[in-house]
Amino acid sequence: TSANAGTALLMSAFAAERAKNPATFTLSAGDNIGAAPPISSQFEELPTIESMNLLKFDVSGFGNHEHDRNLAHVQKIIGASDFQWVASNYSSLEPLKSGTKAAKSFHIVERGGVSVGFVAANTEDTKEQIFPGNLSSNGKDLVISPSADGVNSAIKAAKAAGADFVVAILHQGWQENRD
Repeated sequence: TSANAGTALLMSAFAAERAKNPATFTLSAGDNIGAAPPISSQFEELPTIESMNLLKFDVSGFGNHEHDRNLAHVQKIIGASDFQWVASNYSSLEPLKSGTKAAKSFHIVERGGVSVGFVAANTEDTKEQIFPGNLSSNGKDLVISPSADGVNSAIKAAKAAGADFVVAILHQGWQENRD
């Protein structure tokens, strides 16, 4: 009866779907933070990450809004996440870690007797959409490549690590409508 699809309502819906199909995966293509509701932004995006944890997300890629704040903030978000962050087209994953948690170029989830690999690509336009310096760490810029090379390498690595098949999570803008 409510128009508000808050975490509690979504948890019920997600649980019902998982009961019907236990082999369900929960993914995000990014923009989980930054473009979040004001209440989440006010608390450094942690309410959104806590909701994603409660909703039992498996994997998330990065979107441009994950970089609306500096890399120290991204590290804080990674540290608070119970799910795996994946970035396959970044020049380095070194700055995308917090304690024992770190972004990976691929992640494999086994469910229903099947091993599914996940790779992810963020839009190369991110640098143009965020505050200058938000992709910098220790004087080095994190580069988001427009090439599919990193994604293709991550797919090969996921298959070599045992993935039965691989799903690509893409965060790309859409510039036109097509018929």
